[in-house]
Amino acid sequence: MPVNTYFISKLFNLNAFGNDKIILSLNLCNRSILKPGTLSYITSDRFLDSIINNENIVSVLIEKSIYENNLDILSQITSVISESPEADFYKIHEYLVTQTSFYNEFNFKTVIGENFKIGNNVLIDNEGVVIGDNVTIDSNTVIKKGTVIDNDCHIGCNTVIGCDGFQLIRDQDGCNMLATHVGGVRIRKNVSVGNGSIISKSLFTGSTYIGKNTRIDNLVHISHNCVIGENCVLTAGTTLAGSVTIEDGVWIGPNSTILNKAVCKKQSTVGIGSVVLNNVEENSKVFGNPARKIQ
Repeated sequence: MPVNTYFISKLFNLNAFGNDKIILSLNLCNRSILKPGTLSYITSDRFLDSIINNENIVSVLIEKSIYENNLDILSQITSVISESPEADFYKIHEYLVTQTSFYNEFNFKTVIGENFKIGNNVLIDNEGVVIGDNVTIDSNTVIKKGTVIDNDCHIGCNTVIGCDGFQLIRDQDGCNMLATHVGGVRIRKNVSVGNGSIISKSLFTGSTYIGKNTRIDNLVHISHNCVIGENCVLTAGTTLAGSVTIEDGVWIGPNSTILNKAVCKKQSTVGIGSVVLNNVEENSKVFGNPARKIQ
């Protein structure tokens, strides 16, 4: 269900400038996956390039001073003036989640393939789940709407796939807000996920992604918008913060933590108990807190 910029601005008592645009999606301006007709927001002029250089962004919530200082470069985008662009953006998002059918990508009956093996007390949402052939899901696991699991996968006990991540925003009064997640999780062929692990769905467009033949150990936490390549190994206690990228063939040692948006490049290794704050080079090994290159 598309909505219009001016409808949204009036609903939230905000002033809009520019042509009325059809809104098909909401997302953060620095995401690589953006649908046409996206509404976004910025809180600083350092994000202006992300707005004006992406033709998929048609409307933006923006502070008055930033708008007035950049009228020339914002001429093609409908600007919605807000004292708190981030908080208002998420309020609009929550309205669309709770009061409309704007987010409808996963509104279909769950599909389960052949030779499906299931343990005791497994909960699978009735809508928006696709499970392929020869998949095994062990006891007490929860599979949420928006999850797609390809053939030949194994999911362990007490695991949750497709839950909301932890996107925390403070409103104008300093109160904490948690954003509802509307994306998905995509698990490709021949992936195994250990016991007690968590894989969060993406916040907006697209899916948290697990590539083919990857092995995920017990008690691993994968936050929203992460992308994990093929033939990776995430050992016990690994924590990936939001929007981490793990390229093909990466090995992550036990109890390691990867900072949000960091990239572990192909065939790299993260040693046991490491805290990765920066990108890890291809074919390199890092270790420590903070993690440093050792080879």
